[in-house]
Amino acid sequence: MRLSILRWPSRVPRALRLCPLLLPLMVGVLACRVDSPRKPNLDERAVEIWKSHERVVSGALEGSWDSDKFLEACLFFEEVAGIQIHVNISSYAGPIPQAGAEDDLRRIREWYQLNSQRLYFDEPAQQVRVRPP
Repeated sequence: MRLSILRWPSRVPRALRLCPLLLPLMVGVLACRVDSPRKPNLDERAVEIWKSHERVVSGALEGSWDSDKFLEACLFFEEVAGIQIHVNISSYAGPIPQAGAEDDLRRIREWYQLNSQRLYFDEPAQQVRVRPP
């Protein structure tokens, strides 16, 4: 004996009989697509390098820096984002952040918010680059 919860008349096409089963699945898929925020397509290696240089600049503004790493970060942001950081190159202490460097860090962070999805790590050149808009 065959038990059936739903009894469809035989004249109802098979495709329509499946609709009640597929409807909850389709609603669930659509709800997930609408509710979940889109994750930006970020190149993790490029982001890691960017954030590392950003921390170096931030640390230098707080008075703690390695002059070689700070100079490397300054050159990185100038090359990648076109942002020059206000520094004074001292023969004794190396590069030292000047007045205005705080604004430069703010500009770096704003640039990143607007352009982070365009950053990528160029494997052959071993450096971070920016895709055209």
